[in-house]
Amino acid sequence: MKASRIRLSSIDALRGLAVILMFFHHFPEFLMQDPYNSDTFILMFMISRLAAPLFLTVVGISMVLSAYNRSRGEDKNATVRHFIKRGFTLLIAGAVLNVMIFADPMKLNILHTIGLSIIILSIVAVSPTMYNIAASLLAALLCSEAAYFLEPAKTILSRFDFPLFPWIIFVIYGMILGSSIIQFNKEGKVKIIVWYLQVSAVLLMVSTAFCIFIGIPFEYQHKITLPFISLAMALTAYILSISLLVYEIRRSDPAILRPLLTYGRFALPVYFIHYAFVITIPRIQGFENMLSLNESLYALVVFLIASYLVLRKIERSRRPFP
Repeated sequence: MKASRIRLSSIDALRGLAVILMFFHHFPEFLMQDPYNSDTFILMFMISRLAAPLFLTVVGISMVLSAYNRSRGEDKNATVRHFIKRGFTLLIAGAVLNVMIFADPMKLNILHTIGLSIIILSIVAVSPTMYNIAASLLAALLCSEAAYFLEPAKTILSRFDFPLFPWIIFVIYGMILGSSIIQFNKEGKVKIIVWYLQVSAVLLMVSTAFCIFIGIPFEYQHKITLPFISLAMALTAYILSISLLVYEIRRSDPAILRPLLTYGRFALPVYFIHYAFVITIPRIQGFENMLSLNESLYALVVFLIASYLVLRKIERSRRPFP
């Protein structure tokens, strides 16, 4: 595994997994009639709760790896400007999505959370020292608590699907993981990454259990609680360890996992396109929240197969990603 690569297959796979988990939530939620009275949907909903933390963590990993790669050809200021431009691009994309799909210009979706996180953490990404990352994490934790005591800030955060505070914590966590990948690679200890991540996952699971034991509630809301954060981090670390083992250490390319890579490489366009199938088209045709569980699952399967085949064709027609 070369740390200089902008994109690692393992990171693309994680991003693709987050996209598919998102599908498992959105298709039945927007297509089913009364989905929250379905035990099957509730199970799918619970599993899909990892999608946003996983995606935000991948953003942090990608920022650090990209900054490390760019450091060989440009100065830090240029890299910071690159991240700021990317962040504003995502903010604009989020606004376009609101107008075209949700018809609510004031809604702040996950693209806004990602865009703002990239802008705020752009300086940290080019200098991901332990001090800088620790200071960012502490600031995020303090802001997450303080913001909900201030009515104006609370009102703004309530507009987010995934409020910047505390969800930015997952991006910072990704920067920690990305920095670790770079450091282990520099030292020629790539195989130890898997062990490091799995031990981290166990410790985070223990932390989750301890938080619940002392009475901290486990909640997945706008203001997520510490047990959910540590559990999501634990699962992400473990999944990342498996992904690194498969793609970067063993250098295998299992056919069954190829959809993860494809969706991961086309995450943003797929994010837009799937909303057309779960919101726009059903709204125009008059079957929004009108389907049965089986019908919504059938729509999900058809979309997965059709979109994968189209994306694979596009993927094969262009040059491979670096």
